[in-house]
Amino acid sequence: QQEEFTGRTVSSLMQSFVRSNMPLTTFLRWMQHPLKRLHGTYSSHQLALLWSAMAKLNQKNRPLYKLMRKEVKPL
Repeated sequence: QQEEFTGRTVSSLMQSFVRSNMPLTTFLRWMQHPLKRLHGTYSSHQLALLWSAMAKLNQKNRPLYKLMRKEVKPL
């Protein structure tokens, strides 16, 4: 059963990251390397939603997507 991708789903996912007090740069770095940086708190379902959000951002707002990628410091 696949949950429909909605703004509310993304919103609650982002809120869970906010509650984790993870620094933005850490979050963005983790997002770029989800498998290497997988944290026990995040389910594969959340990962899928996160990547889906990035894919949609890439399609609908390329400049913003590029900005977010630029925020990620090389490891």
